Amino acid sequence: MANTLKNIFNPGVDQIAQTYTIESWHVSQSIDAFTGAQAYDIVLSGSFTLSGSSSIIGSLNVTGSVSSSLGFYGTSSWAANSSQSTSASYALTASYALSSAGGADKQIQFNSGSTLSGSSNFRYNYNLRSFEMGDNVVASGTGSFAQGINTSASGLYSHAEGSNTVSPGANSHAEGYSTISSGSYSHAGGISAYTSHISEWARSSTPLGQYGILSLSNQTSGTTPAKLLISSSLGYDYFTIPVNTAYFVDVTVMGTALDAGANGISRVFKGNAVIKNYGGTTVFDGSSLTLSPTTGAATSFSASAAADDINDMLAIYVTGSGTYNVAWFAKVEYTKLNYINSI
Repeated sequence: MANTLKNIFNPGVDQIAQTYTIESWHVSQSIDAFTGAQAYDIVLSGSFTLSGSSSIIGSLNVTGSVSSSLGFYGTSSWAANSSQSTSASYALTASYALSSAGGADKQIQFNSGSTLSGSSNFRYNYNLRSFEMGDNVVASGTGSFAQGINTSASGLYSHAEGSNTVSPGANSHAEGYSTISSGSYSHAGGISAYTSHISEWARSSTPLGQYGILSLSNQTSGTTPAKLLISSSLGYDYFTIPVNTAYFVDVTVMGTALDAGANGISRVFKGNAVIKNYGGTTVFDGSSLTLSPTTGAATSFSASAAADDINDMLAIYVTGSGTYNVAWFAKVEYTKLNYINSI
């Protein structure tokens, strides 16, 4: 227990008062108290004016108000929460006052006319690290962000914005109106665009169709052929053709030898065609897709395409030559129509 400053030590004999002898240690107790040489409990009554800085180690209990013309700072032990709120009478000024009222759980607090407030339209889910801003928006995927009106970001680190947009694909982005980004790493924008493949980019202004881009890749060794894939760290898929849709596809395929002795020889192939899934049957409409060589020194490389009715997909096959290891990449630009065979 700390000492207490006093003016009577031995009643009637030893005290700080008229006609009594003032000993040096009567005064030194004050010096010990204010220099911290010994611990004393000090009670002040009235006003206290401090010029300069003051450092407080421990707790400070105040009955009344504390004011400052310059600034008043504290560490984490001074933090205000709902059970230790700072009200206007303890604030530097009333306009900076904090109170325990500031919105419900997960609502982000903000200054609303000098009052701490919150809103159901402005939320941070600290469990998922997701953010919601708007009317009837849900960010249920870890690290996701939903904004606008009637949007839903359920994919891992996905983003849905605008109106009636949905992003269930991991790391996907849906924007505009009534767009859906189901494919991982995909992007759907405009009106009614829909992505179902990995890394697909799609845009539209009508539910009747859309245009977009897909990329496919693979590697070959020697003369062993391979089918190009839409792949990522989350898996792989193919360019599937949904039932009752038709695509005009414009395909560019490039193969480059990887071996040091091959000097990076390459070959590029191009072609276009219409492929459709009519009532569950996938075929080319008219001419087949022919991938013709256009440039590059690797004349022994080859590429071809087929309408795979068993798997309802556009299949692209590539073959290298000799003992070369060849990296292959294809860009498929498409124009799509929906609802064929629906009337």
